[in-house]
Amino acid sequence: MNLPTPPSRPLVAAVLYAGAIAALVGFALSTALDLSEGEQRLEGLRQRLAALEGRRPATVRGAGDAGGAPAGSPFLEARSVTLAGAALQQRMEQAVARAGGEIASEQIDLQGPDAKDGFIGLTASLDIAQPALQTLLYDIEAGAPYLIVQSLDVQSPLATGGDAQGPMRVTLALSGKWEAKP
Repeated sequence: MNLPTPPSRPLVAAVLYAGAIAALVGFALSTALDLSEGEQRLEGLRQRLAALEGRRPATVRGAGDAGGAPAGSPFLEARSVTLAGAALQQRMEQAVARAGGEIASEQIDLQGPDAKDGFIGLTASLDIAQPALQTLLYDIEAGAPYLIVQSLDVQSPLATGGDAQGPMRVTLALSGKWEAKP
């Protein structure tokens, strides 16, 4: 009986060497593909972050400040309480305009119950789409000067005799602290 001759040692070594090289090349290609996918995911997350930062009010970052504080003074700075009331009214009008709403009426309260502590109140009635209300509230509470929402009354479009897809009627009372500006 003829037995097959065993392969020579150099041939076995060459086949094993080629197999090891093929495995390393496959591993390198797999790793490169994973890195590429990771970079694409990272770029997508960076774009999402940039979009989210674009919706946020501008912030000022100090040295060593990990977070951000809203730009500007936390107070309604003005030479008089009347000018501070006008600044509060302007801040509210700008926030509503950015959210795509429309103010129906506003009333400044310069002598309310908290006036002795330096607080000025504003009550506004406005029409705004439901998705934009959250944007408006965020803008008011996260921006500067700091404003506090005292009360919020929301009526559906159907309650005001409008179309179900129309804007809501919102009555918003807020206040801000006045600080005399030299």
